[in-house]
Amino acid sequence: MKKIMMVGISLIALLSLTACGTSSSGKNRSSSNIKSASNKNSFVFKSGTLKTPDETIKIINVSTTTPSLTDKNSDGHVAVIKYNFTNKTNHKVEPEAAFLDRFNVDQVYGNKSNSLSVTEVSANDQFDNLHQTAMKKVVKNKTVHCVALYDLTKPNFNTLKIVANNAEQNAIGHKNYKLKYNESTGESSSATQTSSSSSSSTNTTSANVTNKSSNTSQQADPTNPDTWNLPYKGYSSYNAYCEANNGDPNVQAQTASMQNQWAIQNGYENPDGTDTAKGRAADSEVNSNADPNDAGDPNDGSY
Repeated sequence: MKKIMMVGISLIALLSLTACGTSSSGKNRSSSNIKSASNKNSFVFKSGTLKTPDETIKIINVSTTTPSLTDKNSDGHVAVIKYNFTNKTNHKVEPEAAFLDRFNVDQVYGNKSNSLSVTEVSANDQFDNLHQTAMKKVVKNKTVHCVALYDLTKPNFNTLKIVANNAEQNAIGHKNYKLKYNESTGESSSATQTSSSSSSSTNTTSANVTNKSSNTSQQADPTNPDTWNLPYKGYSSYNAYCEANNGDPNVQAQTASMQNQWAIQNGYENPDGTDTAKGRAADSEVNSNADPNDAGDPNDGSY
């Protein structure tokens, strides 16, 4: 009888140890799966914007230009990719290095694809300032407007495919742009986006096309120089706004962008820049409390 009891106790102990081991192993696998899923989802490319733990890169516009406006020695057209770069790390980062590491750019026609290389920028190029910005290191939480230029080697390949990669250089999504060539003006905005895919969803939308000559009702975007000739906050253009306030356009752009985002988040402005009821009430309160004898300082734009 004692032997039977001892055998029974041994079996119970063995089953308990097995259960604990299985439970512990299950917890480890679950923890591993969660960590793996977290790493996988930390890189997301959607609607032309790549978000990673280190940076956010938002593609603003894709267009083409003739060699006369870029490198004089180039034989073909050039793809112009304008983008915003935001550094999310604690160390300084060069936007161009991050862009080249995160994206592959191909010229596509049907089922044929041709990998593109970046091109040099001449000293007098209209994109030189944006390119210089892309090569300067950016501190944490700062957003800058940059440009990447690629030689288009196949004139009949009329689609530009921008492929986003994760940390392991595996593609997680892409966005296609239909290219248009305009020999007379030298530069032409890309047409409708033809296809898009990401690690989380597939979207088909229209690319943002700016018409500088006829669209006067569109709100100027402080982060996009392509729209600076449009009306902005009561001025004939964004440049006029900067000049009236005696500020450097680049500094004014960053300042206005931050102020606009803060005002939108706190309910003082609409996304298009117009004041909300809360914003108008705040303006009225400020004006009612203003000193009527204070004409303002003509040097700081407060008058």
